[in-house]
Amino acid sequence: MYHIDNGMWGRVFAVPNDIADKHIKLCGAVSLKVLLLLLRHGEPLSAGRLASMLAQSPADIQDAANYWVELGIIGRGNIADREEQPAAVTAPAAAAAPVTANASAPVHTSEELPGGNRLIRVGRPMRLTRSEINDLAESDSRVRNLLSEAQIMLGRPLKSLEPESIVTVYARFEFPADIVLMMMNYCISIGKTISAQLEKTAADWYNRGIDTHEKAEQELMRLCTQEKTDNSIRTAFGVYGRGITDKERIFFTRWTDEWRMDIPLIRAVYEHSVTVKGKYDITYMDSVLKDLWGKGVKTPEAAARELEGYAQKPPKGKQHSEPKASYDIGRFEEILSNTSIWD
Repeated sequence: MYHIDNGMWGRVFAVPNDIADKHIKLCGAVSLKVLLLLLRHGEPLSAGRLASMLAQSPADIQDAANYWVELGIIGRGNIADREEQPAAVTAPAAAAAPVTANASAPVHTSEELPGGNRLIRVGRPMRLTRSEINDLAESDSRVRNLLSEAQIMLGRPLKSLEPESIVTVYARFEFPADIVLMMMNYCISIGKTISAQLEKTAADWYNRGIDTHEKAEQELMRLCTQEKTDNSIRTAFGVYGRGITDKERIFFTRWTDEWRMDIPLIRAVYEHSVTVKGKYDITYMDSVLKDLWGKGVKTPEAAARELEGYAQKPPKGKQHSEPKASYDIGRFEEILSNTSIWD
């Protein structure tokens, strides 16, 4: 049983009804705390001060406050002092078309190609606004459940832009909630933020017709296998800070799946190619590995003995010789030494 100490009613502050009626289900715990503190103090509070009062980082405070900023309930002047953040000029918001759970799909653009063919591209849809999301959540229990499941999956309240991305994928792309959650799980597994990766993944799946639970499972299995391959390539080639190319995947899959070569052996050939060629040369690596495979070489130790002679003699089929001149340079010099141009 719970009761309220009546002695505290002498000091109260008002909370708008809409906060409890429309937003308490959707806003995160930190967002609600930020608003309550702003209502309690009735004056602008900096992100730093709010962070101190709530034992949160300033970045988390900004994310939490953005929920109310995007709704127009609070202004940015309320969450950051002027000396901490320059005043931002807010452009008037364009009128948004009504959104329903069956909102229009992504915008298609087409391009005429030779031969009467047409190239169709599916672009990212316009992200839903916070107001549109609240309207959808109010009218569609599936949206409320989706956002709730997303928070459980992440193990924390949704941050700024995450609700917009999640509901945009659900409403604009018309993906079922279970597929949206599968996409989210994939984004988390590869260490990508939801707001950055989810819409990109959705556009790719939409374009390729991945629209059922079964197709989504198959795609996730493919992506999982590709990620393992890419990580192995990074280990073998020392490739970091960029994506893995299709050419690298094709070569690597042949070496590991067809020729049954292990990562240490591939790594040894990689180091050899850098030493001999002065750079990472995957085509040269392929020629060396093919030669080793033909000789039955399976270990880095056996490969090291074979690779000793490759600096002087390239692997079979890759010997190169200097091109021969179409003239006899010695005879040409002899003529010049015995002949005058004035004769």
